[in-house]
This record gives sequence, C-alpha cells and structure tokens, in this order.
Amino acid sequence: MYSCCHEAWDIGIKGGVGACPQPGVPPLHPVLTSMAIQSLPSSVLGAIEKTSPIIAQPLLHKLLHGFSSFFYIVGLLSSSSPLGSQQPPRFAVCYGVGAFSLLRRHCMKPFAIALLFCVVLSDGIMAAPKPAANPAIDMDGYLRVSYAAAKHRETRRLSEADFIRISREPGTIVLDARSREKYDLLHVKGAINLSFPDITVESLKRTLPDQKTRILIYCNNNFINAEAPFPTKAPAAALNLSTYIALYNYGYRNVYELAPQIDLKQSKLPFEATPLKP
Repeated sequence: MYSCCHEAWDIGIKGGVGACPQPGVPPLHPVLTSMAIQSLPSSVLGAIEKTSPIIAQPLLHKLLHGFSSFFYIVGLLSSSSPLGSQQPPRFAVCYGVGAFSLLRRHCMKPFAIALLFCVVLSDGIMAAPKPAANPAIDMDGYLRVSYAAAKHRETRRLSEADFIRISREPGTIVLDARSREKYDLLHVKGAINLSFPDITVESLKRTLPDQKTRILIYCNNNFINAEAPFPTKAPAAALNLSTYIALYNYGYRNVYELAPQIDLKQSKLPFEATPLKP
C-alpha cells in the first residue's frame, strides 16, 4: 500500500491536475483528483466530452468533486485528520490512495456505487454555499432568447444598398445604440440614438412605442478606418449582436441589421455629426 501511495502521489503532483473552475468552491487536491480521473470509465468521459462546454465542464467538475470527496473522507477517517482542513494532510492523502487501490482492485462494483453516492453528496461536502438567486437576473432566460434571436437574425442582415433603400421607406427608423459621445461625432444621417446601456422598458416605450416598427441597426464593427467614432470591438462583442438580442428580448421582431464591414471613406451611406451647441 505504501508504494501505491507514493506512486499515486507522484502522478497527482506531476500531472498538475486539480484546478477548480468554479468560483467559491475549494480547489481539489491534485492526488485525489488524479484518482478520481482514473476512476471515471472512458465511456463516461467520452459521453461528457460530446456535450456542450456549458454542460460538460460543470458536470465533470461535480463528478471529480464527488469522487475525490470519497477518497478525502476515507483518508481523514483513517488518519484521524481534522475535517475542517481545506487541503488534506499528506498522510490522509496516502490513506485515501491506499483505499482507492484496494477498492479498485478487489471490489469495483461497491466502489462504483460509493462514488456515485458521493456525487449526490458532493455539493454539501466540498462546495461552498451558493449565493441567493436574484429574480431580476435570468441567465438561462438570456441564453434561450439569444438562441432564438440568432435564428431570427439569419435572414435579416442587409447589404449596404438594401440598408439605404429600406431606410428611405416611410415608417423606418435607423437606430444607433453606440454611446452618445460616439453618436455625436458621426452617425448615419437621420439615425436616432438610444445607447445600449439605456435600453430599458421605459426608454423603449418612449423611443419606439410601436413594437411593429421597422428598425435598422448598425454598429462600430460595420465600419473601418474611422476609429474615433467607430472604435472596433471584438467580433463576439459586436454591438449589433447585443442590440439585436435586446430588441428581440423586448418584443421587437421587425429588426434588420447592416451586414458588411465597410471602409467609411468608400461608403455610400450618408453621415452627419451632431451640431455643436453654441
């Protein structure tokens, strides 16, 4: 058992495993995590890897917490280590390694049952208490709306020529969601400004009272060679995406987006600056 302890100890330390990806949860000990990884059947790992990262990472972390909890408790009981310590002492880890080795070799079925039982209990043993839910913040709802908005957006991206043509039709509103400062520097002629942070239930009622209104949007990332009024954002953080999702979330479905990236000097769109106040 002593040689098994040191072998697993070396595996855990050299492998560098045990990082905890979730805030507020104590890091997993590298040796215990190494044993937990070895305990997971390859079929289980394969199934987890096939799911999306949003699901796979928390699931894998929870499994590792449960499995390592089992070895942690066995080690503590065997070595009389204090339950309050965040990192199990080396002797406790060694006893846990010995238990892991014996269980895996001689009674795999009860061992598997014990591990699954630990998964159920792991949140109470190893995880920190979760903060209270905020009813005014709904991440799951946001992700659902974002997915629906993305599907809706697929057929509503316009060429520059179509954007210009539709903008001239009666009842169409061109919406600029950049900051007021950037809007004042330069904007598409005739566009109204409602800065993205100011998009709320009340501001939309005042600015866009009819949800059936045709709305055209554009953003920083539609234009190049104009960093002062149109500073570039990361592609996944483009303001068009946030604005489209927000409008969709508030019930606006007649929204269209300028699609291409255009050199401002070659654009056919008319631009203007807000006149300076005397």
